[in-house]
Amino acid sequence: SFANQIGFINRQFPSNQRVVSVSPDTLFFDFSAQTEKRVPVNVKYDLDFARQFGLVGPIEVSPEYVTVRGPREEILEIQHWDTDTLILSGLNTPVAQSVYMNTHLQPNLKVSPTQVNVVVPVGEMTEKEVEVAIEVINDDAYRAIKLLPGKVRLTVLVSLLDYAAIGPESFRAIVDMKDWKEGVRTTLSVKLLQLPEYCKLVRIEPQNVDFFVNK
Repeated sequence: SFANQIGFINRQFPSNQRVVSVSPDTLFFDFSAQTEKRVPVNVKYDLDFARQFGLVGPIEVSPEYVTVRGPREEILEIQHWDTDTLILSGLNTPVAQSVYMNTHLQPNLKVSPTQVNVVVPVGEMTEKEVEVAIEVINDDAYRAIKLLPGKVRLTVLVSLLDYAAIGPESFRAIVDMKDWKEGVRTTLSVKLLQLPEYCKLVRIEPQNVDFFVNK
């Protein structure tokens, strides 16, 4: 601390010159064990797309790993390192941009490099209709269950590049017999458990189905 040394310091200056304050007043030394660790980069983003455009693949980051250095006990808890949030709006073309690493949340740690390159794959999307058979789960207590209808029609947004590759096998639609309470509910809600990456559900028809139970 310099606070108790100001008098001694001022004696070294002429009487018309005085040290009033020192900043920082105190110097801190960290003697804890230091270490470093390579961790993957986690890209934080807030993206808004133009009509009929969307994300058509994984966001690429280079380098994929950064080196974090600091006190050993804090380093051991680090599993990844976030970037600052990448905010983009009205996207209709792919974007390549540098993004800084977030260095504010854990000031005791140092990260290198301090920025990475990010590529956001943006492409045109189009609607596609797919008919998917409905699967019944948790039906062990029943001999047979008949659904009316037995299929649902899904309307999804898919990339033009993936249009031909998306088919009924890409989805999984189910009804859960645990949702049925005899005498209370007469229909079952259709749930979508499997949806291809970078494919957006627009609507599902019907959302509820009738059924017959053979106990």
